[in-house]
Amino acid sequence: MSALISLDTLRFRARVDFTDTELQGIADDATAIVVDFLKKPDHEWTIETVPGEIRSAIVRVAVLMLDQTTSDKQVEFIDKGVKDLLRRHRDPALK
Repeated sequence: MSALISLDTLRFRARVDFTDTELQGIADDATAIVVDFLKKPDHEWTIETVPGEIRSAIVRVAVLMLDQTTSDKQVEFIDKGVKDLLRRHRDPALK
């Protein structure tokens, strides 16, 4: 699955300075986590067409993933902030 955020967006919004290779893995994983949560594997979005709140949720998940690497505590990637951003795009019947 291709990331739905650009590396420049992630680098700027997360305020990190990693190599493209390092950031690409995080961007891909964060995108997969959000798309899985939404239960929309056939979403057809691209970097240019992804809704802003979904882009923001992916960045938030990526930042949480980066925090996990520097923290001893378990980090929940789909936290309340991410759920609030994604609520409108998720079918309420899905768990």
